[in-house]
Amino acid sequence: MTTSPEIDGDLPEAFVSILSFQYIKWRLSLEEYDFDECSGLPQPNYIDYVLRDKCSDSETEMDALLFDMLIELKISPMTTFPEFMELVDRRLFHACADWSKIYALFAFCGKLCVSCLDKAIPQVIGNVGDWLAVFLDSKLTGWIADNGGWEYVIKE
Repeated sequence: MTTSPEIDGDLPEAFVSILSFQYIKWRLSLEEYDFDECSGLPQPNYIDYVLRDKCSDSETEMDALLFDMLIELKISPMTTFPEFMELVDRRLFHACADWSKIYALFAFCGKLCVSCLDKAIPQVIGNVGDWLAVFLDSKLTGWIADNGGWEYVIKE
């Protein structure tokens, strides 16, 4: 990894969506799966690389919780965003937000996408990427901005 470039405070409007799909694409590549839906993404930036490391750590540290969440959600083509949102709110963000829970959210979505492959429902992977981005935008944008913005990921 190279040293951190200065991050412009004016992140693109679609930054959270790009970040979400960059992570999912990378996580699926670990399973040797090329997620074609992500072919138009820009090259990963420094935040993407640091986020991957932090989410990998979170996936290891919180493996039991994330596994329980996978079992509880029972991902299928019929799973809806409200079901995902309720589970994530209740199991990860029930008390408050913090960066470790945000990393765990990414890790959970990565594991959820791998589960989609295992269940032969890759068509659901795009939904998970959208759910992650919408959850971050709708529930955590204010908290993230008040706690260093996405730039905090590389400073932590």
